[in-house]
This record gives sequence, C-alpha cells and structure tokens, in this order.
Amino acid sequence: MSSSIQEKHDVPVGKDQREPLYKPSLIWLGFAVSFMSFWVGGEIEAALGMPNALFAILAGSGCLVIFSGFIAVIAARTGFSFPMMVKATFGVKGAWIPILITALIVNGWFAYQPWLMADLISVLWGGNTIIWGFLFGILFLLSALSYRFMVYLRYVAIPAILIMALYLIFAIIVPAGESAWISTPQEAQPFSLGISIALGLFVVSGTMTGDIVRYAKNSYHAVIVTCIAFFVGNSGALSLGALASAAAPTIDSYFGMTAIAAGIPLVIAVCLSNWSTSDSCLYNATMGYANLSSKIKWKHAVIFGGVLGSFIAATGVISNLEGWMNLLGIIVPPIGAVIIAEYFIVQRSEQEYNSKRAGFNAYALSSALTGSIISYFTLITFPAVPNAVIGIIAAFSIYSVLGKLFLQKRAAPGVFAEQHAATTEGVKHK
Repeated sequence: MSSSIQEKHDVPVGKDQREPLYKPSLIWLGFAVSFMSFWVGGEIEAALGMPNALFAILAGSGCLVIFSGFIAVIAARTGFSFPMMVKATFGVKGAWIPILITALIVNGWFAYQPWLMADLISVLWGGNTIIWGFLFGILFLLSALSYRFMVYLRYVAIPAILIMALYLIFAIIVPAGESAWISTPQEAQPFSLGISIALGLFVVSGTMTGDIVRYAKNSYHAVIVTCIAFFVGNSGALSLGALASAAAPTIDSYFGMTAIAAGIPLVIAVCLSNWSTSDSCLYNATMGYANLSSKIKWKHAVIFGGVLGSFIAATGVISNLEGWMNLLGIIVPPIGAVIIAEYFIVQRSEQEYNSKRAGFNAYALSSALTGSIISYFTLITFPAVPNAVIGIIAAFSIYSVLGKLFLQKRAAPGVFAEQHAATTEGVKHK
C-alpha cells in the first residue's frame, strides 16, 4: 500500500486505491485465527460433543458470513470505513454514541490477546502476569499503526498458525482415528450454545469489517474475503480445536505443546497468532476513536487504545471470556443490522448515502437499542436461542419499517445530491 494512502479513516478509499484480493484476505485470515480460536473450538466440543460441535461451528460461521457479507458489500461499493457507515446511518451527531461504544468494546477484545500471552508465560515459567500483559499489549499495538504493517505481520503470523494447525492434525487428530469424530459431552448443552459461541467470537469485528474490506476492489472480492475469514479462518480453527479436544479429552488447554522444547516454540507461535488478531482489533478501535473528532490524529488514537488495552490486559479483568462474548453479542450486532437496513432498504439512492449526514437519526438509534434489549432478554429467557441472531433480525426489521414510514421523505433528492457532491469534492482535495 502506498504510504500516501495512509489510513483514510475519515474519507472513502477510492477505486484507484484498492488492493489485490490477497491483501485484505491476509489481513482477515490472520485476524480470524489465533490460539484462542483452537481453545474455543475445544470448549464447543466439550459442550456439544462430536459431530454436533462441527455442525454448530459451521452454522455460526455461516451466520457470520451472511451478516458480515452485507456490510462488506457496502464497504466495497462506497469505500467507507465502519465509522463512516455509522455516520451515514445514524447522522454525524448520532454516530458518536455507537462509534464510541464499539471502539471501547473492540479495544477490550484487543486486550484479551496480550492477557492470554501473559497467562501462557505464567503457566510455563511463572512470569508476572501484570508485567507481561502490559508488555505484550505495547508490542501488539505497533503493527496497528498502519494497514501495511498488518499485512507484513501476516507473512510470519500465518505460517506460525499453519504450523500449530499441522501439529493438531498430525500429533493429535490423525493418531486418534475415528474417536476424533465421535464424542459425548458429560453434560450436554443446547446446540444453539455452540452457534452463539462460533458467531460471537468475531461478530464485533465482523460488524466492523468495513475497516478492512473497503480496500477490496469490488463487492465480489469483498464477499470472497468474508468467506475466507469465516469459513476458512474462523470455522477452520474452531473445527481443529474441537477435533483435537475430542481426540484427546484429558489434554491440557495448550494441547500438550507446553512440553515441546520448554514451550519456547509454543510461545513464539501463540504470540504471532494472537498479535495478528490483536492488532486488527486495535485497528478497528482506532478507526472509531479517530472518527470522534477531526482533532484526533491516527497515531495518537493507536497509542491511546494500545496503552488502554495494555493496562486492561495487565489487570486480567478481561479473562471472563463467556461474559465478554455475551456483552459483545448483545450490543454490537444490532448496530450492524441497522447499517444494513439503511443501505439496502431505507436509502433512496447512492447519492443519499454519505458520511456527512447531518443531525441525529433517532430512529436508527432507537432501533439498535431495541435490538440490544431484545437480544438481552432472549439470552436471559431463552438461552437455547442464539440471542445475537435475534438482535440482528429485530433491529433490522424495526429500522426497515421506521425508515420506510418516516425517513424516506425527510429531504428532497437535490439536498442529498448536493451533500454527496460536497463530500466528493472534499475527498478530491484531501
């Protein structure tokens, strides 16, 4: 990527500045796979047994592909980042709330990866988790300074991820034979729990996928990137973790890799894989922070988010993965659902859709809030139902109806055409 492109956090990525298919694919593939993904796959297997765990993983990943695919198409068509989509939907004033909420949430997801590294160091060598959590947080923020740096990191992170995958396959899964494909949980959990976990693991970053796929050359490439991210990356890593768990049910959380060469290869591989997930989360968070005010510079937002995440990682408060994923699945998906409804259902023309939308779209905010409330009560009342999916459907449906009834007459077409022309003109002079 040319250095002149920078991060374009507040202007669209032009068609002449798009990247070859492999670059956004590398970003998302490295993003969607970390050691945590293998471990979470094992947790799904422990809850559902095999082959139900595999079916749930595929179903959850399929939901991610459909949901994120719509957002990816918007990003490829417009060149908009996620915060720009939020502004085009919620209005410049109304966007401040969802942008800040999602930025802080994904910043927490950034913090989880260095905490996991600190925990690994503690297990292996008895290191101080506070110091190591902070140090890994600072290290992981460096590549988030640039999309280009994240691509470079993938060149070493993805081979490390592949080596771990090959270890699981040939050291654990293949020797186990048929037993890796058939297992029974001690206490069976609802099938929907597996779907919710597979969906919830990346539903936040899937909602914010525009930050990555806006560099795709077209909608077709954007959808391919999304499929690679979730069917190859997310689904593949979760499935390998589930198979390894079924093949060796008594093995430790690190699949026996702590015993290899004093755990040094494991630390290197996990560090690289977690780093390539962590920096993308911080990139998403930074994109949000930098869009809160024109006075906030990109590098300053990266440093703020990285240092904040490092302190969170050091405290270990982010270690409650189940509670964290529940929070993610409640709050963020309805925001993405409203964005999808605005672009595909409510807006009247491409010219109407721009990130300079004035005011405060109360209908969008109330729809997202209602979707989150419904998602929360679904989780509490009907735990066997994937609450994130219900929240998405509810927010999308409510805003589609409200938008058709009250927003399609909000201004004459010429007003939006003038706004679009002003936005385009501003981009040309950037």
